[in-house]
Amino acid sequence: METSTKYKKSKFQQMYFMFYFTLAVFGGFIVPYIESLNVSKTAIGFILAGMSFTGVLGQFVWGYLCDSIKAIKKVYVFCMVLLSAGITLLVYITNVDYKIYILIGLGFFYYPLMALLDSWTIESSTYIRNQYGAIRALGSLGWALSAVALGRVFERYGWKVMPVIFIIFMFGLLWSLHSIPDGKHEVAGDDEHKVSLKSVKALLTDMRYFSLTSIFVVLFISHFAAFTFSMVLITDLGGGQGDIGLFLFVIAISEIPVFFMMNPLMSRFKPSKLLILTAFFIAIRGFSIRFAGDVNTIILLAVLQMVTFSPFISLSKQLVDEICPEELKTTSQMVAMASYFGIAGILSFILSGIIAEKFGIIMVMNFAGSVGLIGFVATIIYHLRYYKDVEKSVEMCRPKELRPLKKFADK
Repeated sequence: METSTKYKKSKFQQMYFMFYFTLAVFGGFIVPYIESLNVSKTAIGFILAGMSFTGVLGQFVWGYLCDSIKAIKKVYVFCMVLLSAGITLLVYITNVDYKIYILIGLGFFYYPLMALLDSWTIESSTYIRNQYGAIRALGSLGWALSAVALGRVFERYGWKVMPVIFIIFMFGLLWSLHSIPDGKHEVAGDDEHKVSLKSVKALLTDMRYFSLTSIFVVLFISHFAAFTFSMVLITDLGGGQGDIGLFLFVIAISEIPVFFMMNPLMSRFKPSKLLILTAFFIAIRGFSIRFAGDVNTIILLAVLQMVTFSPFISLSKQLVDEICPEELKTTSQMVAMASYFGIAGILSFILSGIIAEKFGIIMVMNFAGSVGLIGFVATIIYHLRYYKDVEKSVEMCRPKELRPLKKFADK
């Protein structure tokens, strides 16, 4: 039995490695690719915001579809194939306006892929869910190795090799996941746990779920501003694709040890307390980058990813999983991720682009740090509100319309 679970864990690790190894081909270089179109910083913000908007739509559509058909794997593969087709079209079309439209449309498939894979993993089994950090760490390793190599490749051969590389890597990904079963809970098929619009409405109107996702939005507005415009700042300071690749490499490598540590940390400390600490470092990250005067310093500050993004991802999965009902496991994770990757992205990219255009990148980092501080205060309030009484906290985490059903199931 132990051998079987370890084997299953290794299969998920292989899948995460290949997924992020593949995704970095496009996701890691979206910003420099848009910059290569010779558009303004405001336009960069609006294009990224457009991708986030379609990504939000995709999160809702694909998440609800997964819960409705009781399957994740088929939807995941479908989105991956369509993304590869879109990237091919993007690169080989010459009209800049069409490229922008395609980029915005690709958000519908690109952003949901990460949430789909995470939901697939978390819903596979209790053992796999508890090993999420160790599994996700292999994704960071794949991203790191891919990004640092591809930075030099794109610098030398240009963007036209992007779809070819993406499709080759994608076939490796599809091979790695073919033997992994789907991750939907058996309970999802029970009549009493079928997904419905009524249960979705109950989830979305639950105050604790709303408060948690709102905090995620605030924190990721800060994260997106600091992360995205660090790459713009590298370019402004004379750096190239190779420097951006190195920046992405340092970021991804920094994530790995923390992902391995998160499971024991969450077992020892309340996730809400760890979220407070993470929010503090998110604020510090924005303020720190404003003092970077050269490319090497920005690359060095990328190590702050280990105390910001890495713990946030693990904590968000855990905190959302605590408060969502069985029949909405995928939907609740997808909606939460749509909030902090989508809604936060829209607001952050638009505001950061405008600020960068009018006042410069340094003011963007001031903006990132200030918003991070707001998120820090919000996490403290959330902890005091919902974790003061553990018994009360467990009950409040359930949408009102679903509490009687859950109580009955507990009996």
